[in-house]
Amino acid sequence: MVLVKKQLTSILLWILPLTFVLFGLSFDRAKYSNDPEYIYLINALSISKLRPVGHIDNPGTTVMEIGAVIINVTYFLSPSGGKDLMTDVLENPDRYIGILNGALIFIIAFILLWLGLIVAKKSQNLWAGLILQITPFLSVTILEQAWTKVSPEPLLIFTSLFLSGILIIYYFDENRNRRQYFLLFALISGFGLATKATFLPVIIIPLLLLPGFYRKSGYLFFVILIFVIFTLPAWPEYSNMYTWYYNLATHTGIYGSGNTGMIDASQYLVSFGKIIQNNIHFSILLGVSMVTVIFFFASSKNRQNVKTLRFRILISLVIANVAGILLVSKHYHANHYLVPELALSGLTIFFIIENVKDFITKKSIGKFAMPTIVGFLIVYLPVNNIPTLNNSKQGYRATNSEYEQTMKMIGENYSDYKCVYFYPVSLNKFSALMFGNSYSKRKNLNEIRTLYPETVFYDHTQSLFNIWGAQAGIEDILKTYGNKILLVGGPVSDESKDDNQKAAEITNSGFPIKPVYQGRTQAIWVFDTVAYQTLQKQQPANSFELHLDMETPEDQQAYVSSGKHLFTINNTRSSEMARSGRNSIKLDKNQQFSLDYTLENAKPGDNYKIKIWRYSGNNDGFLVVSSNPSSFFYQQNSEAIKTDDKGWKLIQLIFTIPENIDNKPIKMYVWNSGSSEMYFDDLTIEKK
Repeated sequence: MVLVKKQLTSILLWILPLTFVLFGLSFDRAKYSNDPEYIYLINALSISKLRPVGHIDNPGTTVMEIGAVIINVTYFLSPSGGKDLMTDVLENPDRYIGILNGALIFIIAFILLWLGLIVAKKSQNLWAGLILQITPFLSVTILEQAWTKVSPEPLLIFTSLFLSGILIIYYFDENRNRRQYFLLFALISGFGLATKATFLPVIIIPLLLLPGFYRKSGYLFFVILIFVIFTLPAWPEYSNMYTWYYNLATHTGIYGSGNTGMIDASQYLVSFGKIIQNNIHFSILLGVSMVTVIFFFASSKNRQNVKTLRFRILISLVIANVAGILLVSKHYHANHYLVPELALSGLTIFFIIENVKDFITKKSIGKFAMPTIVGFLIVYLPVNNIPTLNNSKQGYRATNSEYEQTMKMIGENYSDYKCVYFYPVSLNKFSALMFGNSYSKRKNLNEIRTLYPETVFYDHTQSLFNIWGAQAGIEDILKTYGNKILLVGGPVSDESKDDNQKAAEITNSGFPIKPVYQGRTQAIWVFDTVAYQTLQKQQPANSFELHLDMETPEDQQAYVSSGKHLFTINNTRSSEMARSGRNSIKLDKNQQFSLDYTLENAKPGDNYKIKIWRYSGNNDGFLVVSSNPSSFFYQQNSEAIKTDDKGWKLIQLIFTIPENIDNKPIKMYVWNSGSSEMYFDDLTIEKK
């Protein structure tokens, strides 16, 4: 009989993990959703190639590390047709994103199964195990993040659930002073922090529970050590990581922007209220747990229970949850920042019941408390969650269907047109790869560009074209590809501007377009040749144009070109190599800067294009424009738009002087950021 009961318990504890997997794998997700999926895909590729990662905002390195493992296993087990791993992933990125998403779903399901079995075993109560397993279903945010995203959130769900299981084991263990606990707590906390900084409030829980100064200090030491171990792929970016988190802490705006200060009090209170309102189940549970804590503190009869471990765990959960809300309120704009706390909800329910069950006068009520709660949640949660999840699922499905129809329309009606992809808010393969490339510090740019060499983007944030980051003007695009051009994937409207307004902005920037198709998430715009010709007739001639071929020296400190324009060269003139004439500028590790030139009479609104040819074996050579100080205005580019038959590469900067300059001098120069030798020749500066 006992054996049958154990087998039945085990079977029942498989139901919720299997439900999580089946619904998760069948749930639609948006294809080519660049943020955040492609950040982690491209950085996982960097790790696969033993390259450092370029994204440190979360930090998120654990997602990249697990992603690298899954990518390599998938590639090893799948027929690739002789392609190397990098090529296979870049040609089929959405397939790999889907596999990563599925793997994260299985990881969470596995920890759910383990959690249910371990809690049921330790507590000798099937219902306790089911309460912990219900945790993900208590929040639509958790389900949608787990089922649709390759991001830190699925791993945070896993980590909080794992911590819940270890805390249950710790609670029922009579020998809690074993060293393994503070090491396990440190491992979980360090892993969580390396996944995302929003896990910070959760590390308070073990800190409050561990006894003695030495255990607490040892725990914190190992948290830091494990954090470093899991973030080693981002080691070269540690200074940037520090700056990022310092700005987050010391500025009131989102992502470290805004005014200097810890919080904007008015916005903070609004955000706090929205968090409570938008997470109603979590808020109710937090309220019940706080009332329970206050009850024990206020009642002299029950005050001795304050010292029990079950109460200390409950109060540590309350403190962590409140700290999470306070942390997120600083920059709140989405519920997923609360995932670490949301994923502790089942544990909170368990310890509320553990603390109050001994004070229920009728033992029968206490005996049936857990099964009653489980039964209620099993009935209530589907009724509450399914409509919201269905809306999300239909939205993802409609997004994918529209993408497929848009690509079909282009293939059938515009096969001879050059597609220019709207960036960054655009759902398509190339914009997604571009986004991931940007957030990996272009570590894999050579492979991406080799595979897709002629991919052109329109970056609406700068009103500029680029080819994988190499800036280009409309005249460069027309000269290379002709005037049969489509703008694909946008523009996408935002809260303040509709599509027609954005189209007008793009037209005013010199790239006139007219609509072919406008949908919910996709749009096609065709280049308006007639309007462009009209704009060109209205365009005044360049008000300033300067060419410098490095051939006419006044002395070894400066060049003088037509009009007596002064360029500081710092003894970098060389006859070793030249694109035209006999001389060029040579930069190496000993001399990294040259061609320092002040853009004369630069005023806000002035438009410039600066071009120079570079000969080098890498992209360490930059063309730079900057104000003094550079915090007001700074732009640089090292990506080449084209290469001539001698191997010289053309790099250029196209920019508009911003309004905040206030007569500050604007300088241009070339910079070798590496140690290898490189050469620069044939500079052109145009002012329109």
